[in-house]
Amino acid sequence: AGLMSMLKMNLKRALGELGYNDDDGFTRRTAEVRLGEFIQCFDYSEPMVKFQSDMWRALTVILCDIILPKHDIAYEGKEGIIVDDEGHQGNLTFPPSLKDVCVTEDEYQYLVRSAIPSLEVGSASNS
Repeated sequence: AGLMSMLKMNLKRALGELGYNDDDGFTRRTAEVRLGEFIQCFDYSEPMVKFQSDMWRALTVILCDIILPKHDIAYEGKEGIIVDDEGHQGNLTFPPSLKDVCVTEDEYQYLVRSAIPSLEVGSASNS
């Protein structure tokens, strides 16, 4: 519950930094549901890390970018309309929250495009 509370607290700003209309209720609800489902996969056997608020904002941006591909939901506030995102696929906008915690653009690209999205079920047993 603590992790989801911290993500929800930073959700509106994260959506804005990623180019979503942060006042769009459809997008916020979709993000909350997807974040809730995604974090169920996390291992909670260890205590949660104590982050400063700027690190929570950065983490929320990264997770939202992973779970909310632009072509999948109401991009730019067009509630309920799925839009083609071919123009955005080649380049990600570098969110200010990540600059604030000294994450580089290359690290950001790796995190949202490679690190978590490429994980497969059972990939650990294949190594």
